[in-house]
Amino acid sequence: MEYVIPAVLILLGLVNVNLIRVGIDVGEVQSRFFRIRRSNSAFGFWSAIGFQVFVSAVCFSVALLRITHPEF
Repeated sequence: MEYVIPAVLILLGLVNVNLIRVGIDVGEVQSRFFRIRRSNSAFGFWSAIGFQVFVSAVCFSVALLRITHPEF
C-alpha cells in the first residue's frame, strides 16, 4: 500500500509530460473552457506549458519523497 500513492503520482507526472509534448508539437493547449494557441497568445501558451512543467515536477518530487521516506 505504501507504493500506491507514488505510483499514481508518477503516472500523473507522465500524463503531464505527454500533455507538454503534444502541446509543443501542435502549438495549442486546450483547457476546459478555451484553447490557447501559440500564434494567438505566446505568453499564455508558454505560461500554460510552464504550469504543466511545474505540476509534473511536483508530482515526480513528491513521488520520490514518498518512496525514499515512506513515513511522510
